[in-house]
Amino acid sequence: MIMAVGKVESKITNVGNGLGIMLPQKVVQHLGINYGDHISFHMEGNEIRIQKSKKSPATKEVDQDFLDSVNEMMDTYDETFKGLVDR
Repeated sequence: MIMAVGKVESKITNVGNGLGIMLPQKVVQHLGINYGDHISFHMEGNEIRIQKSKKSPATKEVDQDFLDSVNEMMDTYDETFKGLVDR
């Protein structure tokens, strides 16, 4: 069943050497996704459809404590990492 949540917008931001978007909470809830889930992008013309991946992510094989530690380190040193991009 496809549920319409209306129009939702987000701003493009810098992430390392690339670009990224933050998914608004309405989108996260609509897709039923959580931290660590994988999503897939289906591109056609000038439209992109985003959906939760059905494949089992490779990170399922990685210890969750390790992933949590890496995420904490990334959060702690986010500004430092961003500063290294400009060097």
